Amino acid sequence: MKRSPSGHARTLACLALLYSALAFGAQAQSLPSAGTRAVPTYEAVGLYWTNPGGTSGCQVRYRKAGASAWSQGLDLWYDARDTECRGSLVHLEPNTDYQVELNLPGQAPARALSFRTWANQRPVAKTIAVSGGSATLNITEGGSAAGYVVYEGSGATLDAQNNAQYNVTINASYVIVRGLTLKGAKQDAIRISPTVTDVVIEDNDISGWGRQRSGNWGVDMDSAIRAVCTQPTLMRVTIQRNKIHDPRYSANSWSDGHPAGPQAISFSHCGGNHVFRHNEAYSTNGNYFNDIFGGEDNFTKAGFPNSDTDIYGNRLSHAWDDGIEAEGANENVRIWGNYIDRTAIGIATTAASVGPACLF
Repeated sequence: MKRSPSGHARTLACLALLYSALAFGAQAQSLPSAGTRAVPTYEAVGLYWTNPGGTSGCQVRYRKAGASAWSQGLDLWYDARDTECRGSLVHLEPNTDYQVELNLPGQAPARALSFRTWANQRPVAKTIAVSGGSATLNITEGGSAAGYVVYEGSGATLDAQNNAQYNVTINASYVIVRGLTLKGAKQDAIRISPTVTDVVIEDNDISGWGRQRSGNWGVDMDSAIRAVCTQPTLMRVTIQRNKIHDPRYSANSWSDGHPAGPQAISFSHCGGNHVFRHNEAYSTNGNYFNDIFGGEDNFTKAGFPNSDTDIYGNRLSHAWDDGIEAEGANENVRIWGNYIDRTAIGIATTAASVGPACLF
């Protein structure tokens, strides 16, 4: 008969484990976080270490809070222009605490920091039912980080019939726009104010927007979802699980010069830390997009989608130019797992003026 350990032996074993855990925790906590920051999304994080003391890049390891084993991340890239290491961790779990340690190659960890990824489900303070109609839905009531205001369509149709400029305007932060069928906007189906943050646009069906430029050609960058900023203030916008299809007019092909015309998503001169995931954009009426996802300021330190942004799991087709035009800063921008068909270029990244951008 196998005997169980004595109470004394069990106590010693527990004390040993506790001492080991406390010692490890003390070691981790003793590392400073000075000069570092983490900018998370649902499934990834951008990491930064300013003035790391070396010029050959930085190394990173990470783990879920409370776990014993560490995972090695891709080395951070060193940018000599601003003496900073930058890079990303991907395939993380939403709504989860992580710990990170950073070191120079061949040296012991010198910095530690922690972060929490975004939760897929946002807290809700209030739900407003949206009825169908032809007038613009002007969203002016927002919530807070503790509770979003949800504008719930439940399939309701807003058909502007080419009379209203927009189906929806978003002029408040911490809002969710969900479950609407949007048609017939004269210019953009959804226009987001440049002064807001923390917006979720999900599970909508958007079609038939845009102005006429000439013949069947549409005005450049009239979009299903659009934001036009003068400063990089618009941040933390999630656009997910929307069907965006069949703009009213088409972009021109390369046979008539650089394509110009409607887009699915356009952010001009805006901030970063966005997520565009699991959307479908396509055309069945012969009207092609210019770029499907894109923006402006290609050769600046802003551009689309600027910084700390994820674009993944989207199914994109029917563009005369780019499926995804990620051009400009591309500072810790991550693009993966998209299916892109019937476009001139799948993913465009000229130029990554800040970097790094990760495509996989």
